[in-house]
Amino acid sequence: MASIYKPKDKKYWYISFVDPDSGKVRNRSTGLKATTKNLKKAQEIVKEIEEVIKNQKDLYTNHNIKRASIADAFKRFLNLNSDKHEKTIGDYERFLKLFSQSFDISQPCTVLDKLSAEEWIIKIKTLDRAENTIYNYFKVFNKFLNFLFEYSYVPVFRINKNLKPKPEIKEIVVFKKEHIKKIMEGLEKKNSNFRTIILLMIYTGLRPSDILKCKVEDIDVEDMMLKYYSTKSKRYLRVPLHDDLENSLLKRIDEVGTGRIFSYSTIGEVGRAFRRFLDDLELKGKGYNLRTFRKHFATLAYENDVSLMSAAKLLGHKNISTTMKYYTNANQKKLSKDVNKLKFVEEEGMKKGVKRE
Repeated sequence: MASIYKPKDKKYWYISFVDPDSGKVRNRSTGLKATTKNLKKAQEIVKEIEEVIKNQKDLYTNHNIKRASIADAFKRFLNLNSDKHEKTIGDYERFLKLFSQSFDISQPCTVLDKLSAEEWIIKIKTLDRAENTIYNYFKVFNKFLNFLFEYSYVPVFRINKNLKPKPEIKEIVVFKKEHIKKIMEGLEKKNSNFRTIILLMIYTGLRPSDILKCKVEDIDVEDMMLKYYSTKSKRYLRVPLHDDLENSLLKRIDEVGTGRIFSYSTIGEVGRAFRRFLDDLELKGKGYNLRTFRKHFATLAYENDVSLMSAAKLLGHKNISTTMKYYTNANQKKLSKDVNKLKFVEEEGMKKGVKRE
């Protein structure tokens, strides 16, 4: 219900009501001077407000909309996605930190509507951040919105498709031949912990997260096989290891004995060590990072005519279309070699009697 009153220090009629979205008491001026004549007009305004409040409450009741804060809903969202990769969880947490700068997350979820959602998207597109960073913020926001819709925290609405950020299409960066050679030579001077994890990434193309927690017991040196758990695809997999890895692996296994092969706690630690290594080799600023090893492996597989199916299995891709992204990014040298495999004329002259000049 809404009520009319006149504050002691004001000259106008005010209306007090409970906001159905936030659950908080709101006080608004009618703009009408506090006279007996204007009281009737103020009462008409009260009726209009009460009608709006009733319609909003009916909407929530009919659609089983839950009255929960954004913070509570996000906590449940995180619980439902707790099995995601740690990087994905990090993306969710970074999104909430940014989102909290625009929305009071102690407020009910119902403060999120089409207008406020689209205004937030417009706002993040103006941030001084990389295109893909902004796109990732939007992806998490969109996922969170779908969660709110599915569990009836807010009424369903559609985001204007023209407002949606688009990802930046980047060229796939792989190591230049002279640079990978420099890296291999530089590894000879490094400790076995760093050298072996980098060599595994070079020779297997596996994700750093797949390699990081490997144990001695996961490696069958006799058959040169590695068993690992893919944190991304949530599967246990086995891949053959290249013969060139044998000496380095045996040396590292002798050092650690049992348990985890590498002493790094996080991928971040490995990444920082690799950046320092690139700095020492004067390869900083080339666009190389730990993910480059995976792209480089896939590209080498293509250039050496490894079948798409074999490459997908070696890389641990659940979907072969992921592998195709690398295979369709063929370099010009390979394309030139392939195009010259095509025979457009017969060996003893062109078809239809056309003679060679």
